[in-house]
Amino acid sequence: EEVARLNVLTRICSAYFKQFENINKFKNMSSQNIYDLFEYQLNDLSLSVEQDVKIESLTLDDAFIEECDSGDTMGLDYSDNCPILCSKTMGLPVGDVYLLGGYSGVGKSSFIFENMVLPLSKQGIGTVIVSNEMKIDAYKKLLLVHILTQDLNYYQLTRKKIKRGHFSDEEKEMICKAQNIQREKYNNISFVKLYDSDINKVLKIGKRMAKRNTRCLIFDTFKSGDDAVGDGSLWQKILIDSRRLFQLASKENISIVIAYQLAIHTENIRYTSSSCLSN
Repeated sequence: EEVARLNVLTRICSAYFKQFENINKFKNMSSQNIYDLFEYQLNDLSLSVEQDVKIESLTLDDAFIEECDSGDTMGLDYSDNCPILCSKTMGLPVGDVYLLGGYSGVGKSSFIFENMVLPLSKQGIGTVIVSNEMKIDAYKKLLLVHILTQDLNYYQLTRKKIKRGHFSDEEKEMICKAQNIQREKYNNISFVKLYDSDINKVLKIGKRMAKRNTRCLIFDTFKSGDDAVGDGSLWQKILIDSRRLFQLASKENISIVIAYQLAIHTENIRYTSSSCLSN
């Protein structure tokens, strides 16, 4: 902000002094014309310094056509396990937010991890999981079971067995193989544990990880912040926070996937809509 302020002052001085180099041009201008001239000058300077505004020409240039031809405008591909869903949504949208809703305990986290995070990881796409519910050990178990079953075709170790422990020699051998595969194929998944629902922390994490070549942020689970109190403020806070997440995705050009809980009282309706979202 300090740099922007000094830039504004410098450019205003430079532009305004330049206008007075030829004072004769003001003779044929009305007072309104003069005011409009300097107002335009001031607005132009403000926009040129402002970081959140970008004015471009709507030109179908060769770079745009080449980008379309290369398929780069398609979202992040997660079609390994969900080809139809991926086709319908055109992948995970880059620069936008993907909201996946589900009732409590139905497996939203497991679905996202298995069907979105792991397919992206296989392609070398960096992903960060920001969770305010599950701990890192739960995701490690999901990853271990996936490697054992999908990469090693070994089904003797379930999540429950892993939790119980006391592995046999055969199971230890398979786990060792799974560790090696993880280091080779799934080494670009980061995890951040939050102990509250502070959206400001999520935004900071997103900005930081985007600078480290992370292209997808998973937010599990999106809910109102702890500072939202009083009638009506809860829902309003969620709306505002969702817009801030969209702005983060747009500015950093990353894909954000949000897990969101649906209201229990809508569980038996045939079609779900935005009215099913839980406060």
